[in-house]
Order: sequence, then C-alpha cells, then structure tokens
Amino acid sequence: MPEGIPAAVAAARNAGLLVPVSRPDQSSFHFVHRWTARAIAELHPDTAQEAHRRAAAFWHWRVDTIPQSGQDNIDQLLEARYHHYAAGQADQAMAAHMDAVIQLQTWGQYGRATELCRETLTWLTPGSPDAAATEGTLGILAQVRGDYDSAEPLYRRALDIRERIGDQAGIATSYAALGILSETAGKLDEAVAYCVSALAIRLRIGTATARDVQPLTGLRRQLGRDRFRAAAVASGLDEESAASLMTMLDQQEEAAGN
Repeated sequence: MPEGIPAAVAAARNAGLLVPVSRPDQSSFHFVHRWTARAIAELHPDTAQEAHRRAAAFWHWRVDTIPQSGQDNIDQLLEARYHHYAAGQADQAMAAHMDAVIQLQTWGQYGRATELCRETLTWLTPGSPDAAATEGTLGILAQVRGDYDSAEPLYRRALDIRERIGDQAGIATSYAALGILSETAGKLDEAVAYCVSALAIRLRIGTATARDVQPLTGLRRQLGRDRFRAAAVASGLDEESAASLMTMLDQQEEAAGN
C-alpha cells in the first residue's frame, strides 16, 4: 500500500467521497461514486490504466485458483473483461468475453450472452475481425433461439466484413453458418451451395477436416444423389469437381461405416 493511503481514505470519508460498506465477512470495503472515480481517473490516466490491468489480473487469478461456483467464475471473468477494456487491452478483453459467452451458451443463457455481445460491439472497431466474430456469435445466439429471421442478416454482416478484409478462414466460417441455417429452415439446395463454398475455401487454405464434409453428407442423404449433385453444380462446381465431391462423400460414408 502506498504511503499516505490511510490519511487519504480518512479525508475522502470525511468529505463524503468514500462511503464505508459493511459485509457479512467483516471485510472492509468502500463505495465510490462513479463520477468521483471518473474524475480521479482523468487526473491520473496512467495510474488508472495500471490499476485496471492489475484488477484484470486479480479477477483472472480468482477464476484460475479459487474453487467456486460456475456462476461466480463467469461474474469474475466479466469483471476481468471490463478491466481489460478500460486498460486498453482489447485482445484480452475479447478473449475474456468469448470465454464467458461460450459458457453462457452452454448453460442456455442466450439472452445474457446476447446482451454481452451487443455491448462488446460498441467497444470494437467497425469492420474489424473481432466485430465480424461478434456479429457471427449474435447470429448463432439468434439461431439457437429459433429466430432465423434475425440470424441471417447477422451472419451476412459478418460475411460482408470478412470479404472486405480478405479473411478467407472467416468467410468459410460464415458460409458454413449460413449453410446450417438454410438446412434448419428447410432450404436444402441453398444449404448445399453454402456448404460447398465453405469446404472449397477450407480445402484451398489447407484447414479442411472430416467435420467440414459431414454437413454435405447429411444433405446428400436428405436430397438423394441426383438432386444433391444438381445442387452442387448449380452452386458453381463444374462436372469434374462435382464428381470429385461425390467421391469424397462416398469415402466419408465408408469411413464412418467402418
């Protein structure tokens, strides 16, 4: 503790700038009015930024080391998220945000996750990769709640950003999301086109896995071989590429059968 803190705390309490708060565990805390904290931070920006960095580290330490409920972990992770943002640590704030949102999704707390994403969008640079990822997450949250009309424009906003910045992996992610949405909505031919586009990009950049083939295998099963092949050609594949795709799907099904 820096020298002079006890005297400063006493003076601030006498002036009504700090209000003692009693807690069940008898620990000593004070309430600080938001405008008081803001004025102090504006007078000492470097010190305030360092305090936010230390606060973020403290909340991460609690989450990582202290046994507590999952809800406490989320609440403290969100504290860290805020302090990272206030300290200008955008990447760390986004990482804490995504960790919290993923857990909230797992718990089915879609409304709270959506509110956090909307708030985070106000922090992010428009047209940035993080903005695209957040728009995409909002699309997922809308889709899992059955709000397909809201999900599609969110996915398309994410796709538009990724196309403008040339993020090929992100473009594939957006196409795959639109494919799943189209299949869920019963638009199977449209789903084939999106999933083919996603797979083609991932094959080109070397990130394709068996998981990228599975949606197309399921769509072929629903449509039948002839209609599926016709949809693949309509999506822009030439006959040779469509034949290669059919062979790939056959191999995938044989491997799954074994």
